[in-house]
Amino acid sequence: MARIVQDGAMPREIPDVENLEVAAYFHPARYIGGDFIRFLGSENRQRLGLLIGDVCGKGVPAALIMAVVFCLFKEKSSLTKDPAELMSEVNVSLKEFLGAGSHFNSTALWGVFNVAAMEFIYANAGHDFPLHYSAKTDSFSELPSTGTLLGIFKESQYTARTVKIETGDRLYFYSDGLLDYFEALYKCEDGYLFLKEYFKSKNNDSPANIVKDLAKSINNSSECATDDITLTIIQIK
Repeated sequence: MARIVQDGAMPREIPDVENLEVAAYFHPARYIGGDFIRFLGSENRQRLGLLIGDVCGKGVPAALIMAVVFCLFKEKSSLTKDPAELMSEVNVSLKEFLGAGSHFNSTALWGVFNVAAMEFIYANAGHDFPLHYSAKTDSFSELPSTGTLLGIFKESQYTARTVKIETGDRLYFYSDGLLDYFEALYKCEDGYLFLKEYFKSKNNDSPANIVKDLAKSINNSSECATDDITLTIIQIK
């Protein structure tokens, strides 16, 4: 039953948005897990909303809390609402649901691609820093967190940041399970540094092929994933 709940939070299809190429991958560490991802498209195909997050813990408890967080975002999400305002609303609702004594919390990032304005505006509640690859400068930059984890403090404040995007740029969104996997597979000390080099080596590959190669690597690896792995790649065409 928990797996059914989790499957409902995974994208059945990715909305078609003009000039955006999107690929997504999810691999649970167990039969069920705590990562979640959601896309929201606009009718004019000019905007794409992205939600990605990771509930602390694994198994049935994490999956059920994940369902709560996911439903709160689904109820409140809007492609025109300030992402910081949305994050604050979800945080208050989650804390009220969990109660003062709860130890559950969740990372989350909500952002909206506006193709007409060529910008990405987001709020990040403690989730792993996404990477923005600039085709113009051939370099990566981080999109830092803009607030604390969801469900810890009812009074938490969040801010929104705007990132200018250009044709050829890519944004990589992932969960920490991917870093753990790279560290275990390649015996590297810093999975984040390896991650940047890995994505840089894939600059000539399409997002779909990168996801396909990663899925093949994980499925054929002798290293068992110890945490849920989620990856979304969005390229501006």
